[in-house]
Amino acid sequence: MNRDSKRWAILATVVVLALAASGVLFAHWTDTLDAYGQIQTGAVGVGWADVSCVEGSLPGVQVLPGPGGGDLTARPAGLPGDPSWTDLGIPFRPGLTQYKKWETNKNVAHVSIDYTPLDPVVILSYFNTYPSYYDDCQMEFTNAGSIPIAVPYLVIEGTAGTNLATDIFAANGEVWVEWRGETPPNPQIDPLAIATGSLKLHVEQVAQQDTDYSFSMTVCVHNWNEPTEAADDVCDLYDVEGSQPISKTTGDPVIVIPNPF
Repeated sequence: MNRDSKRWAILATVVVLALAASGVLFAHWTDTLDAYGQIQTGAVGVGWADVSCVEGSLPGVQVLPGPGGGDLTARPAGLPGDPSWTDLGIPFRPGLTQYKKWETNKNVAHVSIDYTPLDPVVILSYFNTYPSYYDDCQMEFTNAGSIPIAVPYLVIEGTAGTNLATDIFAANGEVWVEWRGETPPNPQIDPLAIATGSLKLHVEQVAQQDTDYSFSMTVCVHNWNEPTEAADDVCDLYDVEGSQPISKTTGDPVIVIPNPF
């Protein structure tokens, strides 16, 4: 083989090797890589965990022998001189009457606490109260979800015609309430944590006879990195802007407690 033939043979070999190498590189850079991922979001599960009130005991009721019909002289045997017993005058069945006794002579009022565990709304209803009646409730709010939550405000709203007074001894409402949370307030409630607060209640002089009073307490919550204005559900039930917050449902004024816990 002459010199020119060898030169062309070498050149052809180099070209073939270069093409082969480029093919390998091309195949390498155009390969497909499939990646799969799984994302599981957290859950917000919050609400009232426990509500207890000092004066909130229910009356004790017993069924004892007696004629009924409101005959206060016909007391059950052994209790003729106890003025804290009252003949309800309601025959349980012939020969038996329901008698009612409050736990103490002073405690003639009682409260109904209506809430579902892990629900952000609780309704407190007071019965047989009177002016200057006072109560103190201890309340727990829990985060049973898997992510931290923010609690921007608590809303207290009078229900069933109840007007909330702006201050104790004020004449612009039948019931005055005051909320006290933790000091300093917690900016967020972590998963499985419990926040506490207390509610003080005072029935004002303008309260009417034979009238029951009730109010709701609604906690606005959202996940801790979401703006409050983007939150939905209970946070959207109230217009908290302006000098007088109101319920969007009824238009009635409400009390807003910022950073309640």
